[in-house]
Amino acid sequence: MLGKYLGKTGISLHKAILFIALGACVITTLSLVVVRYLPGVALYGIPEVVTLCAAWLYFAGMGYVTYQKKHITVDLITWGAGENSLFVRYSGLVSSLITIAVCLAYGYLALQYSIIVAGMGQRTIDIGFPRIILISSIVFGFTLMTLYSVLHLVREIRALKNPEKRGAS
Repeated sequence: MLGKYLGKTGISLHKAILFIALGACVITTLSLVVVRYLPGVALYGIPEVVTLCAAWLYFAGMGYVTYQKKHITVDLITWGAGENSLFVRYSGLVSSLITIAVCLAYGYLALQYSIIVAGMGQRTIDIGFPRIILISSIVFGFTLMTLYSVLHLVREIRALKNPEKRGAS
């Protein structure tokens, strides 16, 4: 159930968020460059908007990279072992468990930080929009990383039960 939702509807929404954040980042940066050469015109707050869009792009992208399993990895631990060895087969499971633990820990810290920021009612200096919009991107990113890591863990467990289907998962 989780895999079907995250695999179709969730990833479409995820791509939409990435597209919107990237488009907003490009448009605001372009407008800042154009306005720079117009005398007497200033756009205050554009760097804040660029930072907001870049944060959402970064943290939403972090979740998308997890979904695609495209993280930069160095496979030194299983490098010397044979491809079908027991050690290599369980390394994906261990990797998924470690990733889930790290994502949960950092996601918890991000959630605690967002609660503090929301409670303080902080706003940005130039535009004055709530900082919780920026901080919530961190919680969003780690939530997606955790969910996608759980999805990959389930796939690893299924692959261990059916070794002949390992390449298909």
